[in-house]
Amino acid sequence: MSFNKTLAIGIRALAAVLALAAGALVPACKSTPDDPRQYLPGQQTYYNEGLGFSLRYPAALNLKVEDRGVAGTSDIALELEFAGTGASVMRLGTHDPALAGHVRLYLVAGSESAWEVGGEPAQRFEVEDQGADEAGATLQHVTVERGGRLFVFTGKGDTFEDVLASVEFF
Repeated sequence: MSFNKTLAIGIRALAAVLALAAGALVPACKSTPDDPRQYLPGQQTYYNEGLGFSLRYPAALNLKVEDRGVAGTSDIALELEFAGTGASVMRLGTHDPALAGHVRLYLVAGSESAWEVGGEPAQRFEVEDQGADEAGATLQHVTVERGGRLFVFTGKGDTFEDVLASVEFF
């Protein structure tokens, strides 16, 4: 076999290998995902046996939990926020059900609706966002009374909705 023929076969083989490698890489190089949330790395689960609930959240979020229980009463303050920016996605506080009226202090009139969280009846309404820079900004409040505690979920946006949909009571 001549040198030229061997060189031509080698070049064709190299071209075929490069074409296969390039074809394997192209599908992975997508510029815009169909749904950006599907590219968040993994899901984490927060589980609280004392209060009888769990929720799932994207691993890209930071979870802060403060145990505020006193005298044998389970009580927490939980916050999910974007890593790096500290922007809050959701806050959850558990309270004595007698404080339900206080939770509704900044209620936006006409925003109430019946809802369901983790199979439990809930109330959903908007409240004025007292910490916002812009006037008229609102947050969603979703309240659930379960196990002698009032669960108050607060937030807005798609990630808040996703986390709220993942809540399970047991």
